[in-house]
Amino acid sequence: MSESFQALEAELHDMFGMFKYGHIVPKDAIEGLTPTEGTVLMQIARFTAHAGRAPRVGDVVRSTHVSPSALSQQLRSLEDKGLISRERDEDDSRKVSLHLTDAGSAAAKEGMYFFRTIIDALEEHLGEDDLRELVRILKRIDEFFRQQIEEGSMVEQPHESPEGSIHRNHACSKASSCRKDADEKGDVPCA
Repeated sequence: MSESFQALEAELHDMFGMFKYGHIVPKDAIEGLTPTEGTVLMQIARFTAHAGRAPRVGDVVRSTHVSPSALSQQLRSLEDKGLISRERDEDDSRKVSLHLTDAGSAAAKEGMYFFRTIIDALEEHLGEDDLRELVRILKRIDEFFRQQIEEGSMVEQPHESPEGSIHRNHACSKASSCRKDADEKGDVPCA
């Protein structure tokens, strides 16, 4: 598998998360985890691998499209299950880093295997060229709706996921500057 296809896979993962396919899970989903918990574990693992540091809560909010309050509930559940630990920054106690435990790392790997299986089946069904076209089109759709939100003709509203947590893409009247400020500070964007 080429690096460019791996990048396509990451883009597909992000796009599926954005369009809320969390209610469609493999029949052999990880026992004892909700789809959102599995996604959170995988995002912590992906971020750690790609960024070379443990993610902060705000990093996971942005990558999972789960509201900060819903993510807080998910993190509490994952911590209670012994799958993650949280560590406060010594210099700024508002910043919390998320770390997978050994059990959390194993569950994240299992979740990534399930996701990889789905992507492989899609690639077999559609072909790589159509998958690339799908990502291109989904990005254009996302760009369209974000433009509509920025222009004020549409608003983004939270909705309930199958397991009851609220999901929301970040959008506010100053979306781009708010997101940039949050990224620079490592904080959660305004909610």
